[in-house]
Amino acid sequence: MKEERICINEFSNSLHISIMDTLFKLLLQTCMELNVQLFLTSHSKETIENVLKCCPDLNSHINLYTLYNRKGKTIVRNLNYVDAIEAIDELNLEVR
Repeated sequence: MKEERICINEFSNSLHISIMDTLFKLLLQTCMELNVQLFLTSHSKETIENVLKCCPDLNSHINLYTLYNRKGKTIVRNLNYVDAIEAIDELNLEVR
């Protein structure tokens, strides 16, 4: 069976914060049920944290990638769910 992919750029634009938990949880659960790989991009700290925390039962399926420039080169940092939450909650880092 072929795995499908969905890519959504700046997915939180025009969403009110009150709907984010419900919408993100539904989106993640639906992608799991349909075997769809989901790629989301955002510059919003609140949105990234909300997606990471909205559906703890799917945490083993969530990875966070951040891109940054170091000496003219694009560097990719990959954090699994546990490391991303630790960076946010314990180290007080922004992961966007």
